Amino acid sequence: MIKLILLILFSGNVIISLAQEIDKKVNNKSIFYITPQMEFYSLKWVVRGYDFTSKLTWSNNIKTGVSFGYQRSISNKIFFSDIGIARTISGKGTDIDIFSSGAEIKTEFQSDESMFINLRLGAHIIKNRQEKWGFLLQLNKDNLKLHSKTVFDLNSRYVIRKSNLGLNYNYSLNVLNTIVEVGAKGGIGYNYAIATWNKIESLKQPKSFDHSSFTYDLGFGSLIEISSNVSLNISYSSGYLIRGKERTFLTDGNIHELNLEKFNNQTVTLGAKYLFL
Repeated sequence: MIKLILLILFSGNVIISLAQEIDKKVNNKSIFYITPQMEFYSLKWVVRGYDFTSKLTWSNNIKTGVSFGYQRSISNKIFFSDIGIARTISGKGTDIDIFSSGAEIKTEFQSDESMFINLRLGAHIIKNRQEKWGFLLQLNKDNLKLHSKTVFDLNSRYVIRKSNLGLNYNYSLNVLNTIVEVGAKGGIGYNYAIATWNKIESLKQPKSFDHSSFTYDLGFGSLIEISSNVSLNISYSSGYLIRGKERTFLTDGNIHELNLEKFNNQTVTLGAKYLFL
Protein backbone atom coordinates (compact mmCIF):
# COMPACT_ATOMS: atom_id res chain seq x y z
CA MET A 1 0.00 0.00 0.00
CA ILE A 2 2.84 2.41 0.89
CA LYS A 3 4.61 1.53 -2.36
CA LEU A 4 1.45 2.33 -4.35
CA ILE A 5 1.06 5.72 -2.65
CA LEU A 6 4.71 6.58 -3.37
CA LEU A 7 4.25 5.43 -6.97
CA ILE A 8 1.21 7.63 -7.55
CA LEU A 9 2.97 10.66 -6.08
CA PHE A 10 6.09 10.04 -8.16
CA SER A 11 4.13 9.38 -11.35
CA GLY A 12 1.99 12.46 -10.85
CA ASN A 13 5.11 14.61 -10.42
CA VAL A 14 6.65 13.15 -13.60
CA ILE A 15 3.53 13.93 -15.64
CA ILE A 16 3.32 17.45 -14.23
CA SER A 17 7.03 18.12 -14.90
CA LEU A 18 6.71 17.00 -18.51
CA ALA A 19 3.65 19.19 -18.97
CA GLN A 20 5.44 22.21 -17.56
CA GLU A 21 8.32 21.74 -20.00
CA ILE A 22 5.86 21.60 -22.89
CA ASP A 23 4.14 24.83 -21.97
CA LYS A 24 5.85 26.96 -19.33
CA LYS A 25 4.21 30.25 -20.18
CA VAL A 26 0.58 29.42 -19.53
CA ASN A 27 -1.29 29.55 -16.25
CA ASN A 28 -2.12 26.25 -14.60
CA LYS A 29 -4.42 25.05 -11.87
CA SER A 30 -4.04 22.19 -9.39
CA ILE A 31 -7.01 20.39 -7.82
CA PHE A 32 -7.42 17.47 -5.45
CA TYR A 33 -10.53 15.32 -5.78
CA ILE A 34 -12.33 12.36 -4.22
CA THR A 35 -14.51 9.83 -6.06
CA PRO A 36 -16.81 7.42 -4.17
CA GLN A 37 -18.34 4.72 -6.36
CA MET A 38 -20.28 1.47 -6.52
CA GLU A 39 -19.62 -1.23 -9.09
CA PHE A 40 -21.71 -4.16 -10.31
CA TYR A 41 -19.79 -6.79 -12.23
CA SER A 42 -19.99 -10.30 -13.65
CA LEU A 43 -17.49 -12.69 -15.18
CA LYS A 44 -17.75 -15.73 -17.44
CA TRP A 45 -14.91 -17.83 -18.75
CA VAL A 46 -14.32 -21.28 -20.21
CA VAL A 47 -11.06 -23.30 -20.19
CA ARG A 48 -10.68 -26.51 -22.16
CA GLY A 49 -8.26 -29.42 -21.72
CA TYR A 50 -7.80 -32.70 -23.54
CA ASP A 51 -10.40 -34.55 -21.44
CA PHE A 52 -12.51 -31.90 -19.69
CA THR A 53 -13.97 -28.41 -19.85
CA SER A 54 -14.29 -25.98 -16.95
CA LYS A 55 -16.94 -23.22 -16.94
CA LEU A 56 -16.66 -20.46 -14.36
CA THR A 57 -19.37 -17.88 -13.71
CA TRP A 58 -19.38 -15.00 -11.20
CA SER A 59 -22.62 -13.11 -10.72
CA ASN A 60 -24.37 -10.66 -8.36
CA ASN A 61 -21.04 -9.14 -7.44
CA ILE A 62 -21.17 -5.67 -5.90
CA LYS A 63 -18.25 -3.67 -4.60
CA THR A 64 -17.94 -0.18 -3.14
CA GLY A 65 -14.92 2.02 -2.76
CA VAL A 66 -13.35 5.44 -3.01
CA SER A 67 -10.54 7.03 -5.02
CA PHE A 68 -8.32 9.95 -4.03
CA GLY A 69 -6.75 11.93 -6.84
CA TYR A 70 -4.87 14.98 -8.06
CA GLN A 71 -5.23 16.80 -11.37
CA ARG A 72 -3.45 19.72 -12.99
CA SER A 73 -4.70 21.84 -15.86
CA ILE A 74 -2.17 23.33 -18.27
CA SER A 75 -3.56 25.19 -21.26
CA ASN A 76 -6.01 22.77 -22.90
CA LYS A 77 -4.60 19.68 -21.17
CA ILE A 78 -5.66 18.03 -17.91
CA PHE A 79 -3.22 15.57 -16.31
CA PHE A 80 -4.44 13.41 -13.45
CA SER A 81 -3.56 10.49 -11.20
CA ASP A 82 -5.54 8.72 -8.49
CA ILE A 83 -5.52 5.67 -6.27
CA GLY A 84 -8.60 3.73 -5.21
CA ILE A 85 -9.54 1.05 -2.70
CA ALA A 86 -12.71 -1.06 -2.82
CA ARG A 87 -14.25 -4.04 -1.05
CA THR A 88 -16.81 -6.61 -2.15
CA ILE A 89 -20.11 -6.41 -0.28
CA SER A 90 -21.73 -9.37 -2.04
CA GLY A 91 -20.81 -11.94 -4.62
CA LYS A 92 -21.15 -15.55 -5.65
CA GLY A 93 -19.92 -17.89 -8.33
CA THR A 94 -20.22 -21.35 -9.84
CA ASP A 95 -17.52 -23.60 -11.29
CA ILE A 96 -18.62 -26.60 -13.38
CA ASP A 97 -16.06 -29.19 -14.51
CA ILE A 98 -17.33 -31.40 -17.35
CA PHE A 99 -15.29 -34.53 -18.15
CA SER A 100 -15.22 -36.48 -21.42
CA SER A 101 -16.64 -39.47 -19.52
CA GLY A 102 -19.81 -37.44 -18.94
CA ALA A 103 -19.17 -36.80 -15.24
CA GLU A 104 -19.73 -33.31 -13.82
CA ILE A 105 -18.40 -31.62 -10.69
CA LYS A 106 -20.20 -28.44 -9.62
CA THR A 107 -18.75 -26.13 -6.99
CA GLU A 108 -20.57 -23.05 -5.68
CA PHE A 109 -18.70 -20.35 -3.79
CA GLN A 110 -19.03 -16.89 -2.26
CA SER A 111 -16.65 -13.99 -2.84
CA ASP A 112 -17.78 -11.42 -0.30
CA GLU A 113 -14.46 -10.76 1.48
CA SER A 114 -12.35 -9.41 -1.37
CA MET A 115 -10.29 -6.21 -1.65
CA PHE A 116 -9.33 -4.24 -4.77
CA ILE A 117 -6.61 -1.60 -5.25
CA ASN A 118 -6.20 0.43 -8.43
CA LEU A 119 -3.87 3.15 -9.69
CA ARG A 120 -4.76 5.39 -12.65
CA LEU A 121 -2.61 7.81 -14.65
CA GLY A 122 -4.04 9.75 -17.56
CA ALA A 123 -4.66 12.94 -19.46
CA HIS A 124 -7.43 14.75 -21.32
CA ILE A 125 -6.88 17.03 -24.29
CA ILE A 126 -9.70 19.52 -24.75
CA LYS A 127 -10.13 19.97 -28.49
CA ASN A 128 -12.81 22.65 -28.18
CA ARG A 129 -15.59 23.55 -25.77
CA GLN A 130 -17.47 20.35 -26.57
CA GLU A 131 -14.94 17.66 -27.50
CA LYS A 132 -12.36 16.00 -25.29
CA TRP A 133 -9.91 13.17 -26.06
CA GLY A 134 -7.95 11.24 -23.49
CA PHE A 135 -5.79 8.27 -22.60
CA LEU A 136 -5.64 6.23 -19.41
CA LEU A 137 -3.16 3.75 -17.93
CA GLN A 138 -4.72 1.65 -15.18
CA LEU A 139 -3.00 -0.83 -12.84
CA ASN A 140 -5.06 -3.07 -10.57
CA LYS A 141 -4.39 -5.61 -7.87
CA ASP A 142 -7.36 -7.76 -6.82
CA ASN A 143 -7.17 -9.89 -3.67
CA LEU A 144 -10.07 -12.34 -3.87
CA LYS A 145 -11.20 -14.72 -1.15
CA LEU A 146 -13.56 -17.48 -2.25
CA HIS A 147 -15.45 -19.78 0.13
CA SER A 148 -17.05 -22.97 -1.14
CA LYS A 149 -20.77 -23.41 -0.42
CA THR A 150 -20.73 -27.09 -1.41
CA VAL A 151 -17.56 -28.42 0.27
CA PHE A 152 -17.04 -27.63 3.97
CA ASP A 153 -14.01 -25.47 4.77
CA LEU A 154 -12.84 -25.38 1.13
CA ASN A 155 -11.59 -21.94 0.18
CA SER A 156 -9.35 -20.19 -2.30
CA ARG A 157 -7.27 -17.07 -2.57
CA TYR A 158 -6.78 -15.33 -5.90
CA VAL A 159 -4.25 -12.55 -6.45
CA ILE A 160 -4.90 -10.89 -9.81
CA ARG A 161 -2.67 -8.21 -11.34
CA LYS A 162 -4.16 -6.26 -14.22
CA SER A 163 -2.84 -3.59 -16.55
CA ASN A 164 -4.86 -1.73 -19.15
CA LEU A 165 -4.13 1.06 -21.61
CA GLY A 166 -7.16 2.82 -23.03
CA LEU A 167 -8.37 5.72 -25.14
CA ASN A 168 -11.57 7.69 -24.63
CA TYR A 169 -13.65 10.36 -26.33
CA ASN A 170 -16.21 12.64 -24.66
CA TYR A 171 -18.70 15.13 -26.06
CA SER A 172 -20.33 17.84 -23.91
CA LEU A 173 -23.91 19.05 -24.23
CA ASN A 174 -25.82 21.83 -22.49
CA VAL A 175 -29.16 20.39 -21.38
CA LEU A 176 -31.40 22.82 -19.47
CA ASN A 177 -28.36 24.81 -18.32
CA THR A 178 -26.67 21.62 -17.10
CA ILE A 179 -23.46 20.22 -18.59
CA VAL A 180 -23.89 16.60 -19.69
CA GLU A 181 -21.00 14.56 -21.09
CA VAL A 182 -21.41 11.39 -23.13
CA GLY A 183 -18.49 9.30 -24.26
CA ALA A 184 -17.02 6.05 -25.49
CA LYS A 185 -13.85 4.19 -24.54
CA GLY A 186 -11.76 1.22 -25.55
CA GLY A 187 -8.55 -0.43 -24.43
CA ILE A 188 -6.28 -3.46 -24.33
CA GLY A 189 -5.08 -5.22 -21.20
CA TYR A 190 -3.04 -8.03 -19.68
CA ASN A 191 -4.12 -10.03 -16.63
CA TYR A 192 -2.11 -12.47 -14.52
CA ALA A 193 -3.61 -14.37 -11.59
CA ILE A 194 -2.27 -16.83 -9.02
CA ALA A 195 -4.75 -19.03 -7.19
CA THR A 196 -4.53 -21.36 -4.20
CA TRP A 197 -7.16 -23.94 -3.26
CA ASN A 198 -6.80 -25.59 0.13
CA LYS A 199 -8.18 -29.05 1.10
CA ILE A 200 -7.36 -30.49 -2.35
CA GLU A 201 -4.47 -32.92 -1.84
CA SER A 202 -3.57 -33.23 -5.52
CA LEU A 203 -2.89 -29.48 -5.89
CA LYS A 204 0.42 -27.91 -5.05
CA GLN A 205 0.65 -25.25 -2.34
CA PRO A 206 0.80 -22.28 -2.18
CA LYS A 207 0.46 -21.96 -5.97
CA SER A 208 -2.25 -24.27 -7.32
CA PHE A 209 -3.18 -22.44 -10.53
CA ASP A 210 -2.13 -19.48 -12.58
CA HIS A 211 -4.01 -17.69 -15.34
CA SER A 212 -2.74 -15.25 -17.95
CA SER A 213 -4.74 -13.48 -20.62
CA PHE A 214 -4.67 -10.64 -23.12
CA THR A 215 -8.01 -8.87 -23.43
CA TYR A 216 -9.69 -5.89 -25.02
CA ASP A 217 -12.61 -3.86 -23.70
CA LEU A 218 -15.24 -1.48 -25.05
CA GLY A 219 -17.54 0.81 -23.13
CA PHE A 220 -19.53 4.00 -22.89
CA GLY A 221 -20.64 6.39 -20.17
CA SER A 222 -22.24 9.66 -19.17
CA LEU A 223 -21.48 12.44 -16.68
CA ILE A 224 -23.71 15.20 -15.28
CA GLU A 225 -22.31 18.33 -13.61
CA ILE A 226 -24.38 19.12 -10.52
CA SER A 227 -22.27 22.17 -9.65
CA SER A 228 -18.83 23.60 -10.37
CA ASN A 229 -17.19 20.97 -8.16
CA VAL A 230 -19.66 18.05 -8.02
CA SER A 231 -20.55 15.61 -10.79
CA LEU A 232 -22.31 12.26 -11.10
CA ASN A 233 -21.39 9.55 -13.58
CA ILE A 234 -22.44 6.16 -14.88
CA SER A 235 -20.46 3.87 -17.17
CA TYR A 236 -20.60 0.43 -18.72
CA SER A 237 -17.76 -1.70 -20.08
CA SER A 238 -17.38 -5.21 -21.42
CA GLY A 239 -14.11 -7.13 -21.74
CA TYR A 240 -13.33 -9.84 -24.29
CA LEU A 241 -10.58 -12.41 -24.81
CA ILE A 242 -7.71 -12.07 -27.28
CA ARG A 243 -5.86 -15.14 -26.00
CA GLY A 244 -5.07 -16.78 -22.68
CA LYS A 245 -4.10 -19.94 -20.82
CA GLU A 246 -4.38 -21.62 -17.43
CA ARG A 247 -1.86 -23.88 -15.71
CA THR A 248 -2.59 -26.35 -12.91
CA PHE A 249 0.30 -27.32 -10.60
CA LEU A 250 0.05 -30.81 -9.09
CA THR A 251 1.85 -32.20 -6.04
CA ASP A 252 3.50 -34.93 -8.17
CA GLY A 253 5.32 -32.23 -10.15
CA ASN A 254 3.16 -32.35 -13.26
CA ILE A 255 1.76 -29.18 -14.81
CA HIS A 256 -1.46 -29.28 -16.81
CA GLU A 257 -1.89 -26.45 -19.31
CA LEU A 258 -5.32 -25.47 -20.61
CA ASN A 259 -6.44 -22.98 -23.22
CA LEU A 260 -8.67 -20.14 -22.13
CA GLU A 261 -11.45 -20.41 -24.69
CA LYS A 262 -13.88 -17.71 -23.59
CA PHE A 263 -13.72 -14.62 -21.40
CA ASN A 264 -16.32 -11.94 -20.81
CA ASN A 265 -16.30 -9.41 -17.99
CA GLN A 266 -19.14 -6.87 -17.73
CA THR A 267 -19.08 -3.89 -15.38
CA VAL A 268 -21.56 -1.12 -14.51
CA THR A 269 -20.16 1.70 -12.37
CA LEU A 270 -22.05 4.45 -10.53
CA GLY A 271 -19.97 7.24 -9.07
CA ALA A 272 -19.64 10.82 -7.94
CA LYS A 273 -16.71 13.23 -8.07
CA TYR A 274 -16.00 16.08 -5.68
CA LEU A 275 -13.34 18.67 -6.53
CA PHE A 276 -11.63 20.55 -3.69
CA LEU A 277 -11.54 23.94 -5.43
